[in-house]
Amino acid sequence: MLILKLGAFIDGHESIKGQKDAVDILGPLLHSSVDIVLLKELYKKYSVDQKAIKSIIKNADNETLAYLGTDQHHFSRIRKKLLSEF
Repeated sequence: MLILKLGAFIDGHESIKGQKDAVDILGPLLHSSVDIVLLKELYKKYSVDQKAIKSIIKNADNETLAYLGTDQHHFSRIRKKLLSEF
């Protein structure tokens, strides 16, 4: 699902739908165990640009984080970890 959502985000990241895709990508990264190594392998296999996911992680705003049940303080620690993994 994350690969499909990232593809959709890349195609329409400046639209409302793109913002929804960003939320759908951040949700599992924040609230579940995602095998980052496998995810990176799938990105390579399906030629998905990893810069987009880094952009989503870097640019998560307060409104998005509130929707996901977290805040900038909590997310800052997660952001550093995720960015180092990607």
